[in-house]
This record gives sequence, structure tokens and C-alpha cells, in this order.
Amino acid sequence: MNTLKLPLTINNIDQTNEIVTRIVNLIMVQQIYHSERFLDGQSCTELIILISDKCSKTLIELFPIIDMVFEDYPDYCYRLYHVHQVKDSIKKGNLFFYQVCVPESLCFSDPMAELNLFSQMQSLENVIEKAKKAFNAEMAKIQAFNDGAVFYWEKENYALTAFMVHQQIELAYRAIELFAMGKDKMTHAIRVHQKHVKPYLSELGTLFDEADDDENKLMQHLDDAYLKVRYGEGYQINQEKLLKAMKKGEEMQQKVNDIYGEMIVGFEYKLANQQAVTTTCVTDETVIKNIDEKIETAKLVTKEVLNADYLADIVAIITKHVDVERIYSIYHKSTSFVEKGIFQADTMEYHGQHLMLLVITKEPCGPESFNLQSVVNQSTDSAGVTLLMHSLKNLNDALLDNNPFFHQVLRSDGLIYQNRTTSGFIDLPEYDQSDVLNGRLVWCKRNSRAAAMLAAAVDISERDEGVVEACLISQAVEQICIGFIYATIGYRPNQHSLKHLLNICRYINPVIDAVFPTGNAYDKELLEILIDASKDLRHRHFINVDQIDLCVIHRRCNAWMEKAKELVSEKFGVLESYNEIIEP
Repeated sequence: MNTLKLPLTINNIDQTNEIVTRIVNLIMVQQIYHSERFLDGQSCTELIILISDKCSKTLIELFPIIDMVFEDYPDYCYRLYHVHQVKDSIKKGNLFFYQVCVPESLCFSDPMAELNLFSQMQSLENVIEKAKKAFNAEMAKIQAFNDGAVFYWEKENYALTAFMVHQQIELAYRAIELFAMGKDKMTHAIRVHQKHVKPYLSELGTLFDEADDDENKLMQHLDDAYLKVRYGEGYQINQEKLLKAMKKGEEMQQKVNDIYGEMIVGFEYKLANQQAVTTTCVTDETVIKNIDEKIETAKLVTKEVLNADYLADIVAIITKHVDVERIYSIYHKSTSFVEKGIFQADTMEYHGQHLMLLVITKEPCGPESFNLQSVVNQSTDSAGVTLLMHSLKNLNDALLDNNPFFHQVLRSDGLIYQNRTTSGFIDLPEYDQSDVLNGRLVWCKRNSRAAAMLAAAVDISERDEGVVEACLISQAVEQICIGFIYATIGYRPNQHSLKHLLNICRYINPVIDAVFPTGNAYDKELLEILIDASKDLRHRHFINVDQIDLCVIHRRCNAWMEKAKELVSEKFGVLESYNEIIEP
């Protein structure tokens, strides 16, 4: 039986005993710490719950279970972390866990799973040095977006100025969440970040006064900038609003800097005489389950190229995980090559199948749907897939909106699976083939946006901020891909990871493999830098991108822009600029 060890400093030992006992009987807890806090001006006992890495449930699945316990104790609150997250944060110098996960605050520890969080070699000086270094790295990224906002303001590109301000504020929130709360909130919405930090850091919870209609609208306008400038069309903001937003960005940056400075002072005072304790490291293991069931109720089209075991396997995996209405084959590539040589005993033959499938689901697509592609690719050795996941409602809306991609697919003979109980498909409306201008408009707008981002990357390169430069180049490639995909096949992707977009482009025209080759380790590394740039900017403190690598990536991005423009021009004829197209 696990035992409790409640510190005498806890205000209500009996209640805390009840809560901790209920929690450890419900889920696999490794340790629980307590902390007395003032949240929204009220005294509150906060429990820091560390979940065992052996627990099979995600934090999202655990929150409702623990919420039920805390409903009976309004003066208590909690935060939930996996043990490996805490260890990783401690290694990076996260002050939050150094402050709360201390021996005198320990309420519970599983005696069957020894866990010592801190290293004897980790001196106070090293902790503070590491924490400052990590924070300064985040502040450099934030400052780079501030510089980007000024750059675009001077160029009178107000949409991209708003985008840069949004990124400046979002990264500032993420930084302070990480260092003051142990973990950053996974969202791009400033409104959600502000609400998330308000109980803990009230001055950052009121950056935008939501009771003030103008400030509320300004915050929404900035949140719109992230999606509309990056993925949508027609974002506009006037200069007066934009100036206010830029001031908010600078105010946020300064507040975060001040709060962190106070944290450092408080940390030095609290831990000056504290002896470091020991930590151990655990290797994370990922378990991938193979799915070998066959689908028996599938209606497979009996074409020679598609009537194959590997396709039945793929359909089985997809229909096991999501409620599917139909699956269409959009592209199918068969590759093979032979290796032989003087010093090679046997001739080696390689064969592979690659498919792009449109999957129509009954319900709206969520994270499980979008993660399905990696599940399929991990479970099948004989074929690789790129999945375009869309709900039935999304499909019907696109058909009514005269979307060329969905009209063409549903009129094709690419159907490979249909649910026998399928329903809800609208009658196929007439397709207006004369609407070509839209594709040209989308391409020119995206191309123009990509050119502006590349110009900003050049400007940032002078400040020696490699990861920000890589992020801007990555977003430029993203814009080219989105424009190219719509211009050539009329498809608007609902997943915007660069890897996914490049895969779609690869099916449309294999020229992408010549522009971004992957034939050797160096080329693969460059492509990984490009694909991971946005994620690295937000989540990795210390990452250096070599300037020579950046030059090569930049050159390849320019080559892709020129090649994409050439291919789109072949379809539409000589392309005018965006401004020339929209003129009456």
C-alpha cells in the first residue's frame, strides 16, 4: 500500500490526505507536491501531480478523472505533468519545478517507483545560468519577430506586420508559461494564452482588456492574423489599430522580461542554502502496435492496379480508426529500382507503392483523424500513403462552393471503398468550369506573400538569428506549396504541416524531388531543418542553424518558387501580378 507523507506546512492536512488518497487510487501517480498560492486573489492549495510514465492514458484523458475529485474541494487546485516532461524541463533549467518539487513539499511518493528529480552535480549557479540562457534564447526569438514587425511596417505590408506582432505576443506568452508554470499552452490563440495565465500572472491576464470592446476586437484581429495571413486570404488592418497592436507587443515583451527577472531574484533567495538532490534518467519507449486485420465489408474497386493486398490492409487500418463514408484514390505511384555491381554478390531489386487517398469521414476530423497517416505508414511495409482527411459536411460544402478538386474526384473512377450504409451525400451539383480566375488569384497572392517572407528572412539574417530566418523560409515554402496545390488541382489543404504539403506537391509533379533532394544524409538534414523550423522556434531553446546550410535552403526555396511559377504559368498562360489580376 502506498503511504502519504504530508508536510506540516499544509493548511488542512486532513482534506489534503483525502484528496491525495483518492487521486492515487484512481490513477498511476509517482509523486505529488503541494504549494500554497494566491490565484485570482484567493488563497489556494495547489497540488503538483506527477504521472508515472507507465500510465497508458494521456493527460487529456486524465483531466476529467481528476476534475471529479477536485469538485468537492473548491479551495484546492492542481497541475498535472508526466514524469518525463518534468525531468526534461529540469534539465533545461526550468525554475518552476526547482521551486515546487522540493523535499519539504512532497505529499506522496510511490515507494515502488524510486524517483529523485535533481542531480547532485546541479549547483545553484549552474541552475541559474542554465535558466537565464534558456530565457535569453526565447527572448531573442521574440525580439526577432518585433524586428520583423518593424520591417514590414516600414514596407507598408500591414498584414504581415500584424502576423509578426501576433507571433511576438504568442511566443512571449509561451516563454513565461514554460518558465513560470512548467509547461506552455499548445495554442496559437492569444485569447486562450491570456486566459490561461490570468490566475497565476494577473498582469499578463489583462494585456487586452476583454471588457473594453475596442481591445477585445483588437485581440481577435491579431488572432485572425495568424490564420488568415498564413493560410487564408484578404486579411486587412488599419494603421491605427496596428500601431496599438505593436505597442501591446512591446508591452508584453517588457512585462515578461520583468516577471522573469523577479523570478530569478526570488529563486536565488529561496534556494540559496538548499542542497541539491539526486535525479535519475529514464529512457522513453514508444510502443507501436501493428494492425493485421483485413476489412471484410469493404467495397473495393477491382482494378488491376488497386486490387492488391496492401490496399486492403490500408483500408482496414483506416476504417478501424475512423468512421469512414468513402475513400478515393487520387494518385498512385509504383517505384522500382535495381542494385548490382562488380563487388556485389546478389542483384537487389526494390519495389514500392505510394498512394494519395481522399478519406471522407462521417464526423468532423479531429487530431485522431490527422494522425492516422503516420499510423498507416508505420503499420504497412509494402506501401506508403498520404491521406487527405475531410468530413462529409466539408465535402458537401466544397461541392456547393464549386471547388474544382472535389468535383473532379467525385466524377472520377477513383472510388476504392464505400460504406454500405452510406448516407448524407448531396446530389452532385453542376460544375462551373469557367471559374479559372480564382486559381490564378490564389497563386499570385501566395507567391507575393512568399516573396515578402523571403525578403524578411534576408533582413533577419543580418541579425544572426538563424532559427528565425529558417522559420521565415519555411513559411515562404509553405505559401508556395499552398498556392501551387490550389492552382494546379484546386485543392485547399486542411493540414498545413510543411511535410504534408510537400508530399502533395510531390504527387502533383515530381520536380519537387529535384528541388529538395533527399538522396544523401546532408540533403535529408537540410529538409528536416526546413520542415521543423517553426516547431524548433517555439519549443527548442538552443538551436543553431549554420549560415551555409541556410544559404543552401534559401537557394532551394527560390528555385522552388521559380519552378512552381513556371508550372502554374503552363496551366494558366503568362501570369500577371496579383495587383494586375484584381484591377478591373
